Amino acid sequence: MSIEEKRQRIQPKNSKLSIQRQCELIGLPRSIYYRKGLTGQETPTNLEFMRLIDNEYTAHPFYGTRQIRNALRRNGYKINRKRVQRLMRKGAFPFSRFEKSLSLRTKNVIVSVR
Repeated sequence: MSIEEKRQRIQPKNSKLSIQRQCELIGLPRSIYYRKGLTGQETPTNLEFMRLIDNEYTAHPFYGTRQIRNALRRNGYKINRKRVQRLMRKGAFPFSRFEKSLSLRTKNVIVSVR
């Protein structure tokens, strides 16, 4: 029996058996019974954000997650940077974190040894 079939067999309004006991009898973990939606699928709101991020990234490929977040906020969308990061990662955008290159700063510095 599939997980969906097991979920449908549970009767939440049953006064004789609790949900915990029904899950136990069927062999379904309660966490699976209460889980909303399927993992790996995005909500329509997130799909809309991914489309907006794609448009913004196409217009400004040098923008990072903070600037994309700021651009979306200027257009009236409430979104945080972590969500932008996750959606960009999921959308396979070719962005990378810029790291400070300390070796380039000290390239021309002469160090005297005594």
